[in-house]
Amino acid sequence: MVHREVHVGACPAHIAVDPKVADNASTMESRWTRDGTALAALALVFGLFAARSWLAWGHLDADFGREMYVPLRLAGGDVIYRDIRYPYGPFSSYLHALAYSVWKPHLDVLYASGLLALAGVLATLYAIARQFTTPVAAWVATTFSFVELMTFPAHTASFSYVFPYAFPALHGVLFLSLTLLGCLRLVSTDGRRGVFVAGIGIGLALVTKQEAGVTALVLGVMTSLALFVFRGAGGRGALRLWLPALGIPALAFGLLALHMPAVDIVRKGLFDETYFGWRLSTLVLGFRPGDSVGQMAAVLGWGHLNGLRAIVPLLLLAGSFGFYPRIRFALAQHLRRPVVALVIVYGALAAVAFYTVRGELHFRYFAFPGIALLVFGASSGLLLRDAWRRRPAVALRVQVWLASAAVCAMLARVPARLGPANYANFALPLAIVFAVVAATELFGRRLPRLGTSKRAARASALALFVALGLLVATNRDRSWRMRTARFETPRGTMYFHPQDPAVPGFSEALARIVGETAPGDTVLAIPAETSLYFLSGRDTGLYETSLVAVLRTEAEEVAYMQELLADPPRLVLLSDRSQSEYGRLGFGDDYGRLIAGWLLRRYEPGETVGLVPRIQVWRPRAGGESSGPGALGGASTRGDG
Repeated sequence: MVHREVHVGACPAHIAVDPKVADNASTMESRWTRDGTALAALALVFGLFAARSWLAWGHLDADFGREMYVPLRLAGGDVIYRDIRYPYGPFSSYLHALAYSVWKPHLDVLYASGLLALAGVLATLYAIARQFTTPVAAWVATTFSFVELMTFPAHTASFSYVFPYAFPALHGVLFLSLTLLGCLRLVSTDGRRGVFVAGIGIGLALVTKQEAGVTALVLGVMTSLALFVFRGAGGRGALRLWLPALGIPALAFGLLALHMPAVDIVRKGLFDETYFGWRLSTLVLGFRPGDSVGQMAAVLGWGHLNGLRAIVPLLLLAGSFGFYPRIRFALAQHLRRPVVALVIVYGALAAVAFYTVRGELHFRYFAFPGIALLVFGASSGLLLRDAWRRRPAVALRVQVWLASAAVCAMLARVPARLGPANYANFALPLAIVFAVVAATELFGRRLPRLGTSKRAARASALALFVALGLLVATNRDRSWRMRTARFETPRGTMYFHPQDPAVPGFSEALARIVGETAPGDTVLAIPAETSLYFLSGRDTGLYETSLVAVLRTEAEEVAYMQELLADPPRLVLLSDRSQSEYGRLGFGDDYGRLIAGWLLRRYEPGETVGLVPRIQVWRPRAGGESSGPGALGGASTRGDG
């Protein structure tokens, strides 16, 4: 392997090459061959996991339904934020609206989009890891992240990358990873390709998802600062970076501003109080509403300690393999059969490590934020020292600084929820790749000082991650084997667990919609059964895709009822789904009372289908509007009616 020490200084980058190895055509060809082999192996794993999890990626919950339905409305001519509520940037929804227009509204369009985006994420993560380590280690890092996070069977508490709870989360990971890759290449090679990739990544991230856009923007600023301080770069190079970075969002939001006031793009879209208020934010972050700062700190501190308890035994086990030659030599000096002793020693080490980890496996990533913060702080200090002394900075140090900053920013989204089966699915990929790189390269470079070899240290760390990956893959396979119930809809197929409580109700409700209405009829599925609109081929035409307790004032409820009066629904499906994440008991109980009264006056409750949630079918009253009980609102609509 060619050893380079690249300095980002005021003069052109200095590259020190090991005299034993020349950088010639045969070396480049060998490197391309190794990378090609690694990518082919990654593609094989990707294909196996995609086939094993086939069509078991999505669910029927509110967020999944929104991702199906919003692009359909946009393809029909509606404008995001003006005609339909959406809490993220416009990129993903308009991408799928275009796909619906070119092909047809179908789940297969979303599946294909997710598979392509996932392939892009994997290729980008591999390229990021290759900035630091060998093809084998980069393959292990990317594969472990993929197996752990990305084809997890989706249900109400987990999110598959192929059909995520929010496609902007998937695309945000992709564009943030592209930004980081471009920045890493830019500080090490000063190439135009890095500028182009970083600029495009920042621009697309800014129109996709808020936290990904802000993180990408900060990475761009950090990269520009490093280049200016250590290389004196600016002017034309900065223009090549920031022209696409700022031009793409200016164009996208400028086009939207032709249809609505710019303030509505911010207030009703990117910073909607409903989705970004403090109450919901604390729940997403893993805390309880009303927790004090001290209680939040205690939760994070305890989780961090448990994370260390889960990680340290595994690191000790991996490190011991790095010292295998010394241990074997020491045993051979005193025993006739050192092999038996080695088996006993390593068996005991493995038993202790996995016994400790078994009870703490849920906490295995809780230590990541603190570790990433320490790495970021240390690299920041070293770069400040280099700048103060006016010395050229080693490019690797700047790269570690950028990568650790990206990891810290992504993990800040879910400080108390760092398990793979929740929102952290989209925060952890960079962190996992960075952890494998740190274990194989950064940590591996320190161990030789204690008497082992770098190759042995790297091999032991890689063996550990491969073993953990196989363990995770076994658990994933168990989950997929249970998803055998085929759910056929007019717009595609999904697979669920046979005992999934949501499927019977949605299946029967879907049959009622298709059997009792015609294409073009308006239906209403509330408070959050949004997927029924898309899967049935019927529409609601309302600004709110689902209520999810968003109507907080009487004026908002009146505006909602006026929309209903403009095009009364042919059929109403009302579930008893609570909105506990908003601190609500249920529609008609402690929110939406005026709308509940309106429904009671004009519709008659009928049969109830399903168990969790129970969905009640309401049909128009034969004699028109009723003036019976509940006509003024306030009456609960939960139960069997």
